[in-house]
Amino acid sequence: MTTYQYVPLWVLMNVLTMGQLSKIYASQKGRIQIRVCQDFGPLKVIEMGKMLAVMTKLEMSVLTMTDWCLLLNKKIEHRRNAVLTKTQLFL
Repeated sequence: MTTYQYVPLWVLMNVLTMGQLSKIYASQKGRIQIRVCQDFGPLKVIEMGKMLAVMTKLEMSVLTMTDWCLLLNKKIEHRRNAVLTKTQLFL
């Protein structure tokens, strides 16, 4: 705390529950939510909200935020591959 004067976000991500993270996301203004979604690739604000809601209900405490991010990235990669496949069909 003395180095940063506040708790760095990377530290919080290791201790926040999915419910807390979902509430933080939901309380943000639309432009902030859009920027968060852009960091995860082609993900819409509504989709992110739904995914956070599902993860909150599951509240699988055995998974860390890193695990959730990996799962989310796999979903995004799957979607990108599907889009590329469809695009290649038209070429």
